[in-house]
Amino acid sequence: MNIEKELFGKSEDGKEIYKYIVKGENISASFCETGAAIMSIFIKDKDGETKDVVLGLDTYEQYRKNWPSFGAVIGRCANRISGATFTLNNTTYKLKKNIMGGCLHSGFSYHYRDFESEGFTEDDAAHIIFSLESPDGDQGFPGNLKVKVEYVVKEDKSITIKYSYISDSDTVVNMTNHCYFNLDGHNSGSVLNHKVMINSDEVTQVDRKLMPTGKIMKVDGSAYDFQKLTKIADNMNKPFKPYSYEKAYDINYVLSDHFGEYKLAAKLESEKSEIGMNVYTNMPGMQFYTGNAVKGFKAKGNVEYTANPGVCFETQFYPDAINIEGFLSPVVKAGVLMSTETKFEFYDLRGKDIG
Repeated sequence: MNIEKELFGKSEDGKEIYKYIVKGENISASFCETGAAIMSIFIKDKDGETKDVVLGLDTYEQYRKNWPSFGAVIGRCANRISGATFTLNNTTYKLKKNIMGGCLHSGFSYHYRDFESEGFTEDDAAHIIFSLESPDGDQGFPGNLKVKVEYVVKEDKSITIKYSYISDSDTVVNMTNHCYFNLDGHNSGSVLNHKVMINSDEVTQVDRKLMPTGKIMKVDGSAYDFQKLTKIADNMNKPFKPYSYEKAYDINYVLSDHFGEYKLAAKLESEKSEIGMNVYTNMPGMQFYTGNAVKGFKAKGNVEYTANPGVCFETQFYPDAINIEGFLSPVVKAGVLMSTETKFEFYDLRGKDIG
């Protein structure tokens, strides 16, 4: 594994912003300090042609305005918080209301921020570490929070994301990565021809504003039933109601009722490229999203993305968990170092040969 560090741009106050290019025999990738984002992941397809399998952007200026959150880290609290408010330790906190019904991705999320960084190789793996200090009151949340996000790229064609964070007072933390995957290449059009397996038989029901109702529902026979490998387009002819009022994929799957169980969460496969991907995590939930809002967006290589151009597997606590009794709490206690992990592992469909 080889790491190259390059100047990516300069912030308004003149700070130099960097990106990292990781090159290996079986996998290559690039990352930038803005949003601690995954900019590209290169994997060879069945014909030996290298495909960039994640959606993304080209320049520092674009990543500073990355509202689709391509490849970026989301924090302090990913997903939706109803009413843009929550109560913790008998104190009510108000957040930025940026969507109908509440707050999404904490308003001015970490995907707009410039992180500090370092990179090194060890044991045939590349490590890129991004760090950020989020002060008390940032985005409306209590506590001075220190965050580290480490990407570990290995020749077995895997990228592991390790999040660690600690706060000096009780606060809410629910971090995720917002990578959009298209195993035919980021510029290949719709991802609806891909097959998906999600290791769950339940989702958290949402209302007309895509806010969780607090009800957990079985997916059997619905549009959300991916318990077996199923082409996304085939499932779209099945019922979306009463799980969601939106006929599109943007919903949280229940992976576990407790934190820390490391398991296979999902699979993604393309028969065209014959590339597959496993998703592993120790988080209790995963938002499955097919980029419904990205249609027409001009991205890297001046490509204009179509409807449903990529699939997101956003591993996390359940949305609005801070406000819904019975959902596993995203509260981190003062002085307690927390860590979570998610891995994307690519493989060849011919014999399911990983690495």
